[in-house]
Amino acid sequence: MPEALSITAPFLVAAVLVWSAVGKLRDPAASAAGFAALGVPAALSRRWIIGAHPWVEVALAALLLVGPNWLRVIAAVGSLGLMLAYLALVARAVRRGDDVDCACFGAWGPGKVTMRTVWRNAWLVVLAALSLWAAVGGQTWLSEAADSGSGWWVVALGAALLTAALVVAGEGGSEAPGAEPPQYALGADELGDYVPVLTPAVPVTLADGTTRTLRELSTARAQLLLFVSEGCGSCVGVIAAVPAWRTELPQLDVRLVIAVPADTSSLMSLEEPQTLHDAPGWVRQSFGTGGTPSAMLLGANGYVAGGPVVGADAVRAFVEEIRAQLAAPV
Repeated sequence: MPEALSITAPFLVAAVLVWSAVGKLRDPAASAAGFAALGVPAALSRRWIIGAHPWVEVALAALLLVGPNWLRVIAAVGSLGLMLAYLALVARAVRRGDDVDCACFGAWGPGKVTMRTVWRNAWLVVLAALSLWAAVGGQTWLSEAADSGSGWWVVALGAALLTAALVVAGEGGSEAPGAEPPQYALGADELGDYVPVLTPAVPVTLADGTTRTLRELSTARAQLLLFVSEGCGSCVGVIAAVPAWRTELPQLDVRLVIAVPADTSSLMSLEEPQTLHDAPGWVRQSFGTGGTPSAMLLGANGYVAGGPVVGADAVRAFVEEIRAQLAAPV
């Protein structure tokens, strides 16, 4: 194995693990939300596991660099297992077209999972595999650095810069390329006063393949739009609550809005009110609803009535507020 790689890989893996751990410790809620968003199995999403996760990363980082040889091998195996698991989770989210935030580095880097995230995690798998190779061969980055010539630092610097660039840029990617969506101004002015905004006439595809605009749908009946995705663990409770919300809010059409075509979505439903499918991302970009779950309320008067709100708790509170207002005497 080239000396420069045996020196560089364990150090970089350790640095990434520590960076990840500190980010998770700074924002435990983001870390827990990332577990849910990526669909980590329930058995591995227990509170104590999520709490212990960053400390495991710190321990692996320390043992990779300063532990005895047999412990470095164990740490390298653990690091490689973690990196492979991370890669599998983000690759699954991208393959499904899920609009999810992984918060892979906790407070440091919440953002949408994209192909850049996949390439970053694939590079981390390569580094972890090289670290295991070095550990099995009895090599340490300290001993190899001492015995190597001065040229090893060129490879080390290049690998470090590549890793840093991928870690920084690997989250929060741009929207998938495609036709430019219609642009609409939504929300309140800089003083915080309510500004009535027409529901945009942006096209959306129903589960049966027909295309309508949001304005057409909302002028027939008020629409409560719930933006969800299959791989979003935080969406599970929101999706499960939809039948009850439809019963409790008969004045509205409560619809799921999904970011993939109907024929590729397990959430597709032809039952009225049908699911809406926003594969080009026009609805999400118009409303600025980048995360899931999120919600918007479109009034039957043709104007946006509320939202967007993002997060499972915020969506539930939003629905409760709508229920209270509809129940209030006129």
